[in-house]
Amino acid sequence: MPTSPGSDQDPGPSLGSLMAERRRLLNLGYRMLGSVQDAEIAETVGRSTAACRQLASSARRRLAERRPVGGTTTEHRQVVSAFREACETGDLDSLVALLDPAVESRSDGGGKVRSALRPITGADKVARFLLGLLRREPDVELVEDDINGTPGVTVSIAGTTIAVLAADVRDGLITDLWLVVNPDKLHAWTGTPTAR
Repeated sequence: MPTSPGSDQDPGPSLGSLMAERRRLLNLGYRMLGSVQDAEIAETVGRSTAACRQLASSARRRLAERRPVGGTTTEHRQVVSAFREACETGDLDSLVALLDPAVESRSDGGGKVRSALRPITGADKVARFLLGLLRREPDVELVEDDINGTPGVTVSIAGTTIAVLAADVRDGLITDLWLVVNPDKLHAWTGTPTAR
């Protein structure tokens, strides 16, 4: 759960590390259970069958690549700052240059806010997706902020946070991007209580 900016609470693991752990566990489950049907695994972890297949596929690919975990905080902050600037100016070429060619963008609307249902893969597709969203809201404000203790970006309109962007950075490029628009997960930035 994200902690509010400036909070004294321990922010806990980053969104990226939680997603990596989820993929790792799902892949381990597939290896151990082998013959268990996708539907049974989906029911056990509380996800759709298609989502479990996607997570397992992503986990297997990442394990095969054996990517190192993240870069330095300074590098991360510099990349996020350049990312924010490219988004604000609408500079497609600069934005694409900041994204790993195999970048994956995932959106979380929680079924409450319209969002991409499937991951978007590839630097050009992700950049065009983001710039397309930003063009729809000309009064949007992008602010660099700490997201779970890692540099990220909040997206606001008229002072109200409508989205949070978290990113994994490796070798100076964004490799994974999470766009959280689910209002239940934005309470730390909006100041509204969580729905129960």
